[in-house]
Parts: sequence; C-alpha cells; structure tokens
Amino acid sequence: MTPRLKAVLAGALVFALALLVRGLYLADGVALLYTPDQDGTRMARRYDDTALSILAGEGLLFPKVWDPARTGLASRPPGYGLFLASVYGTLGRSFPIVAAVQDVLTSLAVLLVFAFARRLFGLAAGVLAGLLVAISPHVAATSNLVLADAIASIPLLLAFLVALPVVRGDCSSRSQIVRVVFVGALIGAGVWIRPNVVLLGQFTALFLFFLLCRN
Repeated sequence: MTPRLKAVLAGALVFALALLVRGLYLADGVALLYTPDQDGTRMARRYDDTALSILAGEGLLFPKVWDPARTGLASRPPGYGLFLASVYGTLGRSFPIVAAVQDVLTSLAVLLVFAFARRLFGLAAGVLAGLLVAISPHVAATSNLVLADAIASIPLLLAFLVALPVVRGDCSSRSQIVRVVFVGALIGAGVWIRPNVVLLGQFTALFLFFLLCRN
C-alpha cells in the first residue's frame, strides 16, 4: 500500500468517525430543537429570522428597512444568515437539516486538522490529531447548534492550511504573496460568520510578516 493510499484511507476513517459522533449528538438533541430547552434558542431564532428575510428579498447583507435602534445587527455579521438561507433554499427550512449539514462540514474540518498535522509531523500525528477532534464532545456538540459558532472555525482552519507552506518556507516569494492574500480573505470570511475572529487578522499579519522577512 502506497503512502498516499494510506493517507486517503486514514482520512476517510477519521471523517467517518467524526460524522458518526456528530450524528449521535444530533440524535440525542433533535427532540430539543424548536423548544425553549434548545441551546442558544434566542440567537437561533434571530438567525432564522435573518435567513427568512434574505429569502423574502429583504436584503442579503443588511435589511433594506431597518431600525437604527437595533444595534444588535452590528454583532451579527451576515455570513451565518446567508449560510442558513442557502440551506433553507436548497433543502428546506429545518433545524435538524441545518444541524446535519453542519455535521458534514465540521467533519470535513476534521480532515483539515488531519491534513495540517500530517504535513507537519507525518501520518501518525495526523491520525491522532484527527481522532482527537473527531471524538471531542465539545466540538461535536457545538456542530449541532443552530449558531454561527458551529461553522466559524472552518475558514480559519483553511487559512492556516494555506499558510503552512509560508511558515515552512516551502514556496516562492510570489507564491507567498498569493497565499497570504488567501489567508486574509479566509480570515475575513471567518469574521463574516463570527465577529470574535476580528482580532485574529492583525496577529496573523504580524506573525506572517516576520516569517516572510526571515524567508
């Protein structure tokens, strides 16, 4: 068996385990959806209202008619509302379906962790890192929340994976610039989903600046 085939099989097993664990959490929590006991009930309803407004043509990024007193709009960027609207528009308005889609996406995110660790430390480290994230109860439970937290880490993981060759000095100067631009765009996408990410861009830029100077 070639090293590449081993990596593909290991990645498939990690993904399958991650999806299974998230599916079990969804099965346990599906009865609480649409009830006051649902985690993040009020915020989930607000995101749901935003998605319905988008589908009704009331504005993609910001309401066409808005109340200046609703300052909460500044704390909820449009990314997750757009995500919900896309799920509703293709698969129907259903919190369980949203949670299932998020479970698939966060299981794919586990593969990003696997790929990152594998490139740095080899296949065994990649499998271990992937398994730890796959079976993490906190990550699996969060994947089933109808909240922006569920998918906010995905563009950030992609950003770090894109930046890895820059950190290792494995790419040309021109390639470094392209990769850094992509890193910035992906962090920006993360901010659109969850505003807490907004400070990460400055630290990443400073970190990469010194690495680019070194290389």
